[in-house]
Amino acid sequence: MSQINSSDSLRLGKLRAVTGKNWDSIAADLGIKRAMIHHVKSGRRGFSDKTLQRLLECEVAAGIRSKASAMIEQGLRGADLVSVLLHGEGGSQSDVTVKDIDACEKEIRLEFRRGTPPSGYPTRLVVKAASNSDVWRTIGEKGVSENPAKLLAGCLANLKDYPDLLDRLTPACYARILDTALDLTFGLNWRAKLRPDSAGSE
Repeated sequence: MSQINSSDSLRLGKLRAVTGKNWDSIAADLGIKRAMIHHVKSGRRGFSDKTLQRLLECEVAAGIRSKASAMIEQGLRGADLVSVLLHGEGGSQSDVTVKDIDACEKEIRLEFRRGTPPSGYPTRLVVKAASNSDVWRTIGEKGVSENPAKLLAGCLANLKDYPDLLDRLTPACYARILDTALDLTFGLNWRAKLRPDSAGSE
């Protein structure tokens, strides 16, 4: 089902400006007719979920959006989430404590690439633990994934108010937010608990 969203027109304009492509080429990339673009730009129609997915992929390819922020916006399929949990490289970038886990949230100081926060943007972000029901829907019974769930997006309540926030942060700050969300949701030392070789070493 398509839903009218005024931000889609702005996203189209930015995609065209960055790529230098004409509307025919952009329509082809999105798998739609050129007339549909004009309907969206005029506010008469909205993109389908499938087209929005292609638009997001085009934005990532053009460097407008980071792959990381796209993953959070989309949510992760169960299999993808398990892969991230099992094969994530390096140690945790968060400093989550037992007290934070009991509170189910932790406030993170944001570090922007430009050095200072853009006008109107927050300086801190509250990261929350995903609910068990969201985790279950994402991973699915016995590892069977369902439709993509907004698991990580559910950990970042302010994300919808600042859709490009993650792209404005330093990579280190983004990694800290992601690891904090995972630590709050899955508990401390979750990587060690989930690695298949950890059981054999005990």
